Amino acid sequence: MSKRRGMSTQARIQKGNCRVMKLWTQLMQQYATVPNRIVFPSYGWGTGVDLLVTDGTNKILELREVTNFDRFTRYGNLIYINNTRAQNLKNSLNQQLYWKWVAGNSGKSRKRFYPIANTKRFLDISYETSLLPQHYPLFATNGIKVKIWDRTEYRLGFSHEDGNGRKTYFLDNGQQVPSKWQII
Repeated sequence: MSKRRGMSTQARIQKGNCRVMKLWTQLMQQYATVPNRIVFPSYGWGTGVDLLVTDGTNKILELREVTNFDRFTRYGNLIYINNTRAQNLKNSLNQQLYWKWVAGNSGKSRKRFYPIANTKRFLDISYETSLLPQHYPLFATNGIKVKIWDRTEYRLGFSHEDGNGRKTYFLDNGQQVPSKWQII
């Protein structure tokens, strides 16, 4: 019996960064008409939000928390967000103040950003099964919209996992490929 090796911490971080980078590109296009817009991506194990959109002042236009899970573990168990993690996600999207490092003339400095009344808040998750049914009201009552991607993102494409754990792999243009190694 061969022992399957788990995904390394660095590989998990890079996989999560794939969805953040793709969302960053979409948000840059979406807010192209906003003067002085800045979209801050946060890579790695962050304690704050993954994407913060501002209009160049200290006002926040949009906040996003991003997950990029598979649907099942390698042992066939569903991957889902537990109650503690759901509460942490809600708290990180509903803070009154966000700090970001910003490069300026005198080097890097920390700058404060504040949500405004119409700040959009999103939780991007991979599959509907990633959230337990009791979590949806938690996010809805706090003004957080849940966006279900129904796939796992990789650097050059994505995979879709059906309810039985079978994966199909696609390039970003939608072309199906036979192996995961072609989209990593």
